[in-house]
Amino acid sequence: MKNLSRPLRLIAALVLAPSMPTQAQDPVTAGFVNLVNLIPSDKPCKIGLGGKDVVPGGLASAQATGWFIVPTGTHQITLEVQGYATGSGAVELAPTQSSMFVIFLEANAKPNPDGKPVVPKVKIKRFEAIEDKGGFFLKLASLCPGENSFLIGPNPFALKTFQETEVPNWNGGGFKISRDQSVIGQVLPELEKDPFYLFIGTDHAGKYCTTLVRASKQDLPPWMKEKKSTP
Repeated sequence: MKNLSRPLRLIAALVLAPSMPTQAQDPVTAGFVNLVNLIPSDKPCKIGLGGKDVVPGGLASAQATGWFIVPTGTHQITLEVQGYATGSGAVELAPTQSSMFVIFLEANAKPNPDGKPVVPKVKIKRFEAIEDKGGFFLKLASLCPGENSFLIGPNPFALKTFQETEVPNWNGGGFKISRDQSVIGQVLPELEKDPFYLFIGTDHAGKYCTTLVRASKQDLPPWMKEKKSTP
């Protein structure tokens, strides 16, 4: 199975136990989750999934957990970042489904009665994994409000909130990400071919956050797959 390193197996163990069997009894009892922190803050995001702490100490800004295994069904998620109200929602997975859940800040539309700045809300947005293209493949997605113009390397893009678009002819090379002639992020070269997402978010106060996330569909490990009966 791709991209399940030892630390992520430890995360999976925290999330799965004791809700899943450890033997290959049912080949369709789990899906895959990759959590991405797109909040530009020096404070980590504490994530609770199904009542369990996913990342001890919290997930740092512009970081992803990588893929880990979660039982199918609906699981409650809580998101805590110092300085913001606690966010909550639900993670629903079908058998063998691979989904990314991006943690971001959404502007609060309600005005503040005392005239002070309105604190954005901590939210999650789901993105599905990408089919293997047999090489490098990059999708750009904005979680910023309204329509924004970005420069991805030499290529200009105009994206609305939650809009996705392919970055053509990407060969794994590094590049800078700019907005209004200011660099807001950088991607380092990638050596392993795979489909990727590049997410862009903001704190709605002038700071931006970018992160590149490996986005290929995952496969169940052998111990979770149905064993063929011997005649």
